[in-house]
Amino acid sequence: NVLLVNKQEAGKLKIHKKSVVKFNGSAMERHFIQVDCEMFDRQFSLFTSHLESTKQCSSERKKQLDEVVQEMRNRDKGCISIFGGDMNLRDSEMRIYPRRSAPISDITDVWSKLGSDSNTEYTWDTSINKNLEADFVARNRFDRLLIRNTPCCTPIVFTTFGKTLLPGCNMYPSDHWGILAYFNLS
Repeated sequence: NVLLVNKQEAGKLKIHKKSVVKFNGSAMERHFIQVDCEMFDRQFSLFTSHLESTKQCSSERKKQLDEVVQEMRNRDKGCISIFGGDMNLRDSEMRIYPRRSAPISDITDVWSKLGSDSNTEYTWDTSINKNLEADFVARNRFDRLLIRNTPCCTPIVFTTFGKTLLPGCNMYPSDHWGILAYFNLS
């Protein structure tokens, strides 16, 4: 996992805290990265992770999601909390999430908020991306971007990238499409 911030775009970036937190129940040695910083004269808490993979690890993956969402909620109300990464979440796991003990109503899925554009829905698509040389077709939205609802930060654009074959090797940069979002700060 990596968390990148373009310093030119972020103005005077000040990092206050950065940490790597291991998920105790992970069989795949997964963790999340957290960066508390200040940019654009606002406080941000940025998170990324590669949550537990495979359908069989649904229970552990949802625990990992709960842990990161709780960290997002633990930030001051004025802090903009954003979590993005390869969450490996199935849509069915997100649909049942609001009925769990920790409601996700204060957390928004940016792709859904911006209208659920079918052109950017699948971030793992073996019907197009042949990097894995898979002998099956799977189309999933494993990569997601979640934001804690706050009036001072509104998502305005969500798109995918990395859909161009690299010259000379006939492969894409990754077996997943990248996700990119823009936000309006008020």
